[in-house]
Amino acid sequence: MAHPDKGIVFALTKPKVEEIANYLERHMSNVVARYHSGMTFDERKNNLSLWKSPNCSYIVATCGLGQGVDYPNVRTVLHFGLAHSLTDYAQETGRSGRDGKPAKCVTIYSEPYFQRFPKHLTVGS
Repeated sequence: MAHPDKGIVFALTKPKVEEIANYLERHMSNVVARYHSGMTFDERKNNLSLWKSPNCSYIVATCGLGQGVDYPNVRTVLHFGLAHSLTDYAQETGRSGRDGKPAKCVTIYSEPYFQRFPKHLTVGS
């Protein structure tokens, strides 16, 4: 059986993870998994399993999910704000298209992010 396509939304803070996940659940009528350091190991493990199931298409997470997730069918990675560094961005966007199929990565940001991270954008990290 083929796995359904999946998406990951990266947020910078734990409260933002909860806010985005709640919004998506309300507006998509879908189960949305969460993943951040404020959760216990078992909660993170269970939410990762939920996301991998056919019942859940999206997981909203902090950068802790950026490493170690090797799951096929991730077609979308959305950054809600700029990643902490270009290395983090590369790790996080690298979660998509791992099966060699097309995927997309989108970053949603506002001007204040550029004011906070101009060095990352011009020099790199």
